[in-house]
Amino acid sequence: CTALQTVIFKAGVLEIGEEAFKGCNDLAKVFIPSSITTIANSAFAQCGSAVLYCESSSKPSTWPASILGVDENHIRWNCALSDLND
Repeated sequence: CTALQTVIFKAGVLEIGEEAFKGCNDLAKVFIPSSITTIANSAFAQCGSAVLYCESSSKPSTWPASILGVDENHIRWNCALSDLND
Protein backbone atom coordinates (compact mmCIF):
# COMPACT_ATOMS: atom_id res chain seq x y z
CA CYS A 1 0.00 0.00 0.00
CA THR A 2 1.13 3.51 -0.60
CA ALA A 3 0.10 6.83 0.96
CA LEU A 4 -1.88 5.24 3.83
CA GLN A 5 -0.93 7.32 6.87
CA THR A 6 -3.60 6.74 9.53
CA VAL A 7 -5.79 3.77 10.42
CA ILE A 8 -8.57 4.02 13.00
CA PHE A 9 -10.26 0.79 14.02
CA LYS A 10 -13.73 1.25 15.45
CA ALA A 11 -14.88 -0.31 18.71
CA GLY A 12 -16.22 -3.77 18.08
CA VAL A 13 -13.52 -4.84 15.65
CA LEU A 14 -12.00 -8.04 17.06
CA GLU A 15 -8.99 -8.90 14.92
CA ILE A 16 -6.26 -7.49 12.71
CA GLY A 17 -5.42 -10.08 10.07
CA GLU A 18 -2.13 -11.55 8.97
CA GLU A 19 0.02 -9.09 6.99
CA ALA A 20 -2.90 -6.64 6.98
CA PHE A 21 -0.63 -3.59 6.71
CA LYS A 22 2.64 -5.25 5.75
CA GLY A 23 4.83 -2.89 3.76
CA CYS A 24 2.74 0.23 4.39
CA ASN A 25 5.84 2.38 4.69
CA ASP A 26 3.93 5.67 5.08
CA LEU A 27 1.72 4.37 7.88
CA ALA A 28 2.30 6.71 10.83
CA LYS A 29 -0.61 6.25 13.29
CA VAL A 30 -2.89 3.34 14.15
CA PHE A 31 -5.65 3.48 16.77
CA ILE A 32 -6.42 0.08 18.28
CA PRO A 33 -9.54 -0.11 20.49
CA SER A 34 -9.65 -2.50 23.44
CA SER A 35 -12.10 -4.72 21.53
CA ILE A 36 -9.25 -6.05 19.35
CA THR A 37 -8.26 -9.32 20.95
CA THR A 38 -6.15 -10.77 18.14
CA ILE A 39 -3.33 -9.36 16.07
CA ALA A 40 -2.15 -11.92 13.53
CA ASN A 41 1.38 -12.57 12.34
CA SER A 42 3.16 -9.75 10.55
CA ALA A 43 0.13 -7.46 10.69
CA PHE A 44 2.43 -4.43 10.87
CA ALA A 45 5.61 -5.85 9.36
CA GLN A 46 7.70 -3.36 7.41
CA CYS A 47 5.78 -0.37 8.79
CA GLY A 48 8.94 1.15 10.21
CA SER A 49 7.70 4.40 11.72
CA ALA A 50 4.13 3.44 12.62
CA VAL A 51 3.00 4.30 16.15
CA LEU A 52 0.24 2.15 17.64
CA TYR A 53 -2.16 4.02 19.94
CA CYS A 54 -3.81 1.31 22.03
CA GLU A 55 -6.90 1.88 24.13
CA SER A 56 -5.91 -0.96 26.47
CA SER A 57 -3.72 -0.05 29.42
CA SER A 58 -1.33 -2.92 28.69
CA LYS A 59 -0.74 -5.61 26.09
CA PRO A 60 -3.58 -8.18 26.12
CA SER A 61 -2.40 -11.73 26.82
CA THR A 62 -3.85 -12.83 23.48
CA TRP A 63 -1.50 -10.54 21.53
CA PRO A 64 1.87 -11.87 20.42
CA ALA A 65 4.94 -11.35 22.64
CA SER A 66 6.26 -8.72 20.29
CA ILE A 67 3.74 -6.78 18.29
CA LEU A 68 4.91 -8.27 15.07
CA GLY A 69 7.78 -6.14 13.94
CA VAL A 70 6.74 -2.91 15.63
CA ASP A 71 9.41 -1.42 17.89
CA GLU A 72 8.02 -1.47 21.45
CA ASN A 73 8.93 2.24 21.69
CA HIS A 74 6.31 2.84 18.99
CA ILE A 75 3.45 1.56 21.13
CA ARG A 76 1.40 3.87 23.35
CA TRP A 77 -0.93 2.33 25.96
CA ASN A 78 -4.08 3.71 27.58
CA CYS A 79 -4.85 6.03 24.68
CA ALA A 80 -8.01 7.69 23.47
CA LEU A 81 -8.76 8.42 19.84
CA SER A 82 -8.01 12.09 20.50
CA ASP A 83 -4.40 11.16 21.31
CA LEU A 84 -3.73 10.70 17.61
CA ASN A 85 -3.78 14.49 17.29
CA ASP A 86 -0.87 14.97 19.73
